[in-house]
Amino acid sequence: MTRRRVLFVAEAASLAHVGRPAVLAQALDPGRYEVVFAAHRRVWPLLREVRGTLRSMASASPSAFSASIAAGRPVFPASTLRRYVAEDLALLAEVEPDLVIGDLRLSLAVSARLLGIPYAAIANAHWSPDAPAGWPPSPVLPLTRRCGALGRGVVSALMPIGMRLHARSMGTVWREHGLIPPRSLAHLYTDADAVLFADPPGWVDTSSAPSTHHHLGPLPWSPPCPAPPWLSELQRTPGWIYVCLGSTGDRTLLPAVIDGLLLLGRPIVVATAGAQLPPGQLQRVRHAPMLPGDTMADGAALVVCNGGAGTGQQALAHGVPILGIPNNLDQFLYMRAVVRHGCGMQVRGDRLDARRVRDAAALLITDAAWSRRAQAMCRHMDPAAAGGRFRAVIDDLLQCGNVRAADSAMELIHEPE
Repeated sequence: MTRRRVLFVAEAASLAHVGRPAVLAQALDPGRYEVVFAAHRRVWPLLREVRGTLRSMASASPSAFSASIAAGRPVFPASTLRRYVAEDLALLAEVEPDLVIGDLRLSLAVSARLLGIPYAAIANAHWSPDAPAGWPPSPVLPLTRRCGALGRGVVSALMPIGMRLHARSMGTVWREHGLIPPRSLAHLYTDADAVLFADPPGWVDTSSAPSTHHHLGPLPWSPPCPAPPWLSELQRTPGWIYVCLGSTGDRTLLPAVIDGLLLLGRPIVVATAGAQLPPGQLQRVRHAPMLPGDTMADGAALVVCNGGAGTGQQALAHGVPILGIPNNLDQFLYMRAVVRHGCGMQVRGDRLDARRVRDAAALLITDAAWSRRAQAMCRHMDPAAAGGRFRAVIDDLLQCGNVRAADSAMELIHEPE
């Protein structure tokens, strides 16, 4: 039997967009599929478990990516997308895949279409154009930091206009190639032949979405790294607090977060992601630049993260409530669903101080209702089931030219009463 070639393309500006396609690549049977995985060379050491060929691709750096978001600029200006399209076309012509799957590689909507190659995009369900239209939350921007509530009100009022302008700016590249540009950010992130939502059905209401949109379920990923020497000692007394602000979190907030959590008297484990902690804090917490998040969430009483889906799904997979500290729009949108399902709380990055962290964390730990709701979410967070649904989707996409509604019979998540 001839193996079908599947090309995965990861935008390495954030590790979350590397981890999700890596999880899906590992779900494929190497006897049936040949995997080619394209990503920036700096993340190759984290892809040792991917069974396939690695290819180098350009990518925005995490610092540049975060700086654009923090300033309210388009994450990928037209000049960047033009370079990406040119690089995509060269790679696609050389690899000749039967299917290309991208995570935040928005240029593939142009390049794959130009070459007639089926394209599937990985996204979170809160970016579905068919999700209920709600007023977009105000991300953390210079104006919200300087002007407090007034700044947040102004940014919130201008968000719909700003989102359309961002989509129009990036859509210039579509028009240059004779394609119809996406009319909104949500359409831009889901402009593909098939959309693979990395969330379970019902996490966000997409009941009116087309049959080419599929809820695979969560795709939690932990970077391969050695277990810290203190892990066995920690695991003898479960109930610690795990802190990971991730590659796109505001690491300058980490000292204030730790100050607040230290007031609770519980063991604290911190994935610093390279942030420098004050010497006094270093002596009072267990820490490492990178930690296996799945292991750290298993046994934690609380997970503190940037509000994004990566660490958030690791927490919910183990029934642990979340304290999110969102800054960008994507993080706010994911935390909106977490809060709606009663599985966590959020403290805005521009309103954060040690007292707010302490108060929110204390409530999430001491009120058992938060843990009960997070534990009830566990049954929807099975990554193995996501792999099975993914295989069914791409089998139909490759063999039949269309995508089956692989999740049609799945149970929906219901919000707490």
